[in-house]
Amino acid sequence: MKKTTVTDKYFTLFSQLIKDRIPLHKEEKLDFLFSIYGQKWFFGKIHEEFLVLKDNVTEDNLAKVGYYLYILWVKRGFFINKDGINDPAIEATEKRKRECFSVFVKSMKHFYTRHTYDMEKTQDDEHFEDFQAILEGSKDDLWGNIKDNLIFINFNTCFEIWTRKYGQHKLIKEKKQ
Repeated sequence: MKKTTVTDKYFTLFSQLIKDRIPLHKEEKLDFLFSIYGQKWFFGKIHEEFLVLKDNVTEDNLAKVGYYLYILWVKRGFFINKDGINDPAIEATEKRKRECFSVFVKSMKHFYTRHTYDMEKTQDDEHFEDFQAILEGSKDDLWGNIKDNLIFINFNTCFEIWTRKYGQHKLIKEKKQ
């Protein structure tokens, strides 16, 4: 039996923050707006949240960026295959987001075990730079340029920042309950 580590517990807590953002029994405004304005609007929304996060690192902002990265992972169809689906975007219904969440967490954990970062030596937003460069620079095939590893790197960055700033407090609070 695998021993549960503190990092596993932190990841479980952070993942729950993301999962709690999935709305119950209603269409999410984000999905509705995506259906009207499309991929470029969605990337603009993600980019906006990165910029907000750069200026104001809060637990809510970290969870929001993590959630948008999860929705992007679903819409790109990485739960269907490793390369995702280029066109059309997969509909990210409440049911699909709930069904795919465990696959995302499993994929993210697999990624996390293969890639380690010395987050003590990096700035909080350093890993976000690659994602922002793609958002700002790619005019042709922005959708196709987003790979699962890029989503995972940025999700991992949110997780690592959350762990340093909020994780220990949350873990202590959970133990008291």
